[in-house]
Amino acid sequence: MVASDQAVENAIEEYMKNMNRINEITEQALAEKETATPERAAELDERLDDIAAIRNRLITKVKKSGISREILDDTERMLSIF
Repeated sequence: MVASDQAVENAIEEYMKNMNRINEITEQALAEKETATPERAAELDERLDDIAAIRNRLITKVKKSGISREILDDTERMLSIF
């Protein structure tokens, strides 16, 4: 395999890991929200909004510019707070 093909494959794999992580965080927040107090539910709504914003930002940047190390690192950094 050519080195550039391997780099693209690695970038796609990292992109999918980020998307899977976003989905996991979303599912966890939604599950917790079902039994949460009203105050906690409000916090989880904010968390879900933040997660959706990260997801939309990732998708938009990839559609516009393709997958890059900068985009992947930025997304991983944002997800690390969850």
